[in-house]
Amino acid sequence: MFRKSFLALGLSLIGSPAYSQIFIPAGTSYSSLNPGPPTFGVPGLQTFTDSNGGNGFTFTQNTNCSLGNQYLSANTLNQAFTAACLEAAGTFLGQNANGSVNVGKGSAVITITNEGIQNAGTDLITKKSNGEVHIGENSLITVERNGVQELYATDANGNAIPINITKGTDLQINGTSVNTQLNNLNNRVGNLENNVNNLGSGVAGATALTAALTALPATSDDSPVSCGVGSGGYSSRYAMGFGCAARVTERLAFNAGGSYLFGGASNYGGGTLDNVAGRLGFVFKIGKITPTSTQVISKKAEQLESQLSEVKQENQKLTAYLEDMKKLIAMQNERLGNLEKVANISGSQLASQSQKPSPNFEVANSSR
Repeated sequence: MFRKSFLALGLSLIGSPAYSQIFIPAGTSYSSLNPGPPTFGVPGLQTFTDSNGGNGFTFTQNTNCSLGNQYLSANTLNQAFTAACLEAAGTFLGQNANGSVNVGKGSAVITITNEGIQNAGTDLITKKSNGEVHIGENSLITVERNGVQELYATDANGNAIPINITKGTDLQINGTSVNTQLNNLNNRVGNLENNVNNLGSGVAGATALTAALTALPATSDDSPVSCGVGSGGYSSRYAMGFGCAARVTERLAFNAGGSYLFGGASNYGGGTLDNVAGRLGFVFKIGKITPTSTQVISKKAEQLESQLSEVKQENQKLTAYLEDMKKLIAMQNERLGNLEKVANISGSQLASQSQKPSPNFEVANSSR
């Protein structure tokens, strides 16, 4: 069954020059078309009654579709003629209720909608109301947004899917292969990763060098010169430092030092982070100098040490004096001992003499 919309459009097409070489093959038959007697005969077209009691038509010879201009009466014969020519041309046209137009027949029907073109109900190319152009059911989509032409792909459910260039096709940008650009980019990324890794190692080394320098003395308050050894470590990098600080005056002091990083220098791109660092600086005190607690304690200690030294000297003098006194006392004791001996001897002699009679006494007694 063919609709009148097919017939109206078909009658306008079959008379065109495009149909001059299109023939209806002999033996082509149609049935169940609109009944009614023909007003003009079509050469080689015979009628018959089909199994449903309707009119049937058979072409008994090859018929040129360019003769359509001679058979414009809207009757059953022209319907058969028009349908046969459209089928011979491989085209059927019709308008659907929703305003879309079908071109073709069966699985090859093409539908033109207000959004684009479909094949057997599947989108071939469409343009959505938001400006997106979809190609295919699993759509390759392109749209201009904010001055940029976007290109991406989705499946039938609108989920994003990858775009894969296959079949040996080379995708180019400005005449340069994307694969070549990707290889160059991969090489650059690889170099960049190496440079970043080396730079990270160099930064860790620089931190270790700095840490080693900060461990060195910057001033020398309690001595003319102070020297020290320091070490530093950061993120598996280690350094050793050595430096000195010298006090020139109470207000001015200098310091210098250096550090060495174990493991060598780090190269990145066109640069190198060395494994040696140094410092040189000075300290100048401005304004009133207030002794620190350490200095106060140091001065008090010096005073106490001086006083202790004086006490020790006095003690040594007293010790020597005591030794002299001991010697003098020993000498006096010795003298006293000798005097006692002398006194004892003299006393014994006096006692012995007192026991003898006195000559004068005896004479006196005798004179009596």
